[in-house]
Amino acid sequence: MKSRLAGVSMMMLLLCVAVVFGQDAKPNFSGAWALDRDKSELGERAGGGGGGRGMGMMGSVIVTHDGDALVLKRKIDFQGEERTIESRHTTDGKENVNEGFRGSSVKSKSHWEGAKLVTESLMETPNGKRETKEVRTLSADGKTMTVETTSKGGFGEGTRKLVYSKKD
Repeated sequence: MKSRLAGVSMMMLLLCVAVVFGQDAKPNFSGAWALDRDKSELGERAGGGGGGRGMGMMGSVIVTHDGDALVLKRKIDFQGEERTIESRHTTDGKENVNEGFRGSSVKSKSHWEGAKLVTESLMETPNGKRETKEVRTLSADGKTMTVETTSKGGFGEGTRKLVYSKKD
């Protein structure tokens, strides 16, 4: 009887440990992602007639996520020309510098808040400093990535939610 009680106690302890460690699991965002415009909320700056500022720039993204290293390759359409913009980040809170719009540099830091990856960026623009906060999440089935972005300064303020579907 004592051994059975000890066995049940051990199983309960292992289950508790698994639950605790499961809550801290960080998602892996690797994959090829296509923007789902119908599910996305492009905000005032990106919506409106004729697509608005930024609408034509949105497209697909390829994410390579290996440990603390995160590489984003965004395909965009800018003035009728398709371009790929690559940015490299670390998820450990260290500062990263990437090329921004028209040759500017963007300084950013990424960190985890539970299962959410938060990237805070700062860029100098001709109109002043622009601060951006991206909160990246992954659905439980790993097939939907959501990026909620809040920006202020530089070219104005705005928010948007981009929803991406994983390509097969």
